[in-house]
Amino acid sequence: LSAMRAHGTSVDVQGHACLALFSLSCNHAENKSRIVGKGGLALVLSAMRAHETSADVQGHACWALLSLSVNHAENKSRIVGEGGLALVLSAMRAHETSAGVQEHACSALWSLSSNHAENQSRVVDEGGVAQVLSAMRAHETSAGVQEHACSALWSLSSNHAENQSRVVDEGGVAQVL
Repeated sequence: LSAMRAHGTSVDVQGHACLALFSLSCNHAENKSRIVGKGGLALVLSAMRAHETSADVQGHACWALLSLSVNHAENKSRIVGEGGLALVLSAMRAHETSAGVQEHACSALWSLSSNHAENQSRVVDEGGVAQVLSAMRAHETSAGVQEHACSALWSLSSNHAENQSRVVDEGGVAQVL
C-alpha cells in the first residue's frame, strides 16, 4: 500500500499494485479484511479515479475489487458504498473496446452482487444490466467476456424476481442465447 501512496501518478505502479492486492486477497478472508482495513480499498478506488484512461489500471482494479469482495459481505457493502460500483460501470463505458476491462468488470459485478440483495438491486438500478449486455454485444467472439458476463447476469438475477424481469426486458435472454 505504501507503493500506491507514494506513486499515485504511476500507471504501472497502480496497475501492478492492484494485481498484487488481487493475489494477496484471493481465497484469504483475513487478508481481505486487513487490506481494506489498512486503506487498500480507498487506494484501489483512487487509482481508478486517477487513471480513468488506462485500460490496464481499470481492468486490474476491477480484479482487485473482485478478489476483495468474493465471499466477504462487509467488503461488498463497503466497495459499493464507497463508490466502487460507479467506478466499475464507468470503466466499462470508458473502455468499451477492451475485452480485458469488460471481462474483469463483469467479474467484479458478479462478485459484488452475489448473495447480496442490496447490491443486486443497486447494480441493476445504476445500469449494470445494460453495461453487461453491451459488453456481450461488443465482444461476441471473446469467450472470457461471454463467460463472465453470463456470470454477472446469473448473480444479478439469482433469487431476485424484479431483476429477473429487468434482465429479460433489457434483452438478456436473447443475448445469452
